[in-house]
Amino acid sequence: MIYFKSGDQTLAVTGLGYSKLVLVPPGSLGYKASQVQVTEIYPGDKVAKHRHIKQTEIICGLSGVCTFVFEESEIILSPEDVLIVQPGDLHGARNDEMKTCRFLTVKLSYLGEDDTEWN
Repeated sequence: MIYFKSGDQTLAVTGLGYSKLVLVPPGSLGYKASQVQVTEIYPGDKVAKHRHIKQTEIICGLSGVCTFVFEESEIILSPEDVLIVQPGDLHGARNDEMKTCRFLTVKLSYLGEDDTEWN
């Protein structure tokens, strides 16, 4: 059993229009390259398009509504929706709503920011 107490986490990254709170640090799941985090995108803000070389992201909506933008499509993520972003998928996100969008992200094959290519 592994237990991570609420409040013990630290804010890992604050970017332009978003923040990430790491709930389960890299490697804590018994896999070298894994991380679990809560990401927030603030009303009217966006995350620029980017891709991951090896990383897969499993994203589950928690609250608010967020639009994920891909090369040829957009997906509206609502609470309890699940989106899987595979390595190489060019993606970004935006919050067109008046409420902060929160989602849980499980990162697999996570190699840190060195795995991210920003467009």
